[in-house]
Amino acid sequence: MILWRGISGNLEDKTYVSLDIETTGIDFVKDRVIEIGLVKWRKNHRREKFHSLFKVDIPVTQHSFSVHGITNGTLKNAPQFHELADEISNFLKDSIIIGFSYLSLDFSMLNKELRIAGKDPIFNPFLDVQAIARYVFDGIPKSVGLTKLARKLDIEVGTSHRALPDALLAMKIWLKIMDKLKGFGIVTIEEFLASRYYHCNIMPKVAEIFRIAFEKGEVTIKYNSPYNGKMIRVIEPLAFRGRKIDAYCHTREDFRSFSVDRILEYW
Repeated sequence: MILWRGISGNLEDKTYVSLDIETTGIDFVKDRVIEIGLVKWRKNHRREKFHSLFKVDIPVTQHSFSVHGITNGTLKNAPQFHELADEISNFLKDSIIIGFSYLSLDFSMLNKELRIAGKDPIFNPFLDVQAIARYVFDGIPKSVGLTKLARKLDIEVGTSHRALPDALLAMKIWLKIMDKLKGFGIVTIEEFLASRYYHCNIMPKVAEIFRIAFEKGEVTIKYNSPYNGKMIRVIEPLAFRGRKIDAYCHTREDFRSFSVDRILEYW
């Protein structure tokens, strides 16, 4: 997810999978994934898609329903996530993941579900088209939404705020970005990562914590809790969101979010 280790060559020669997820709510600890949409693009190949709803045992919040319109009744005959976890992992394997506003919950919730299912988390390289587009195209505001950005790039917009249509829109935006980069003379992964157009706001502390996690499988942190003061926690980082790391906490045997600013030491 953070390190582009061993990734090189032409941008157009890579496999990309656009990912979008809908959830019961926006609480990493309490909420669950109820829909996933995946769109795979490879040069000179037919576009592949994967979509599923998921049955969960907690209610969809009113706020989330107002966004995606999915109810628990809609989900009653859907599979549970663990039933399709292998298929999802295989679909994402060896790809660069495309998303929109990836400092959101998507990666955190995906890896939470994979861990619950007993599968390895996904740490593929990723590209956030929201962050990149405003540097590649003129007149794109920082906080532009997915459908508004698509329209600005003359991409047809249909049903929105559902996982598969939104994943398809994000992929179409990335293809527009690749065309624009090619016009700038940027054709390789190395050139893109070194350019001013690549933007992924990763704090150095976050990058180092995930590097340790890649090597050891877990990280021990000294954490200054706002409720309990300084404590030691052994965590398995799953994803980051701005100044937060979402993780499985082995000490508490549950999922937790940790403020990066309150992590005093890590090893």
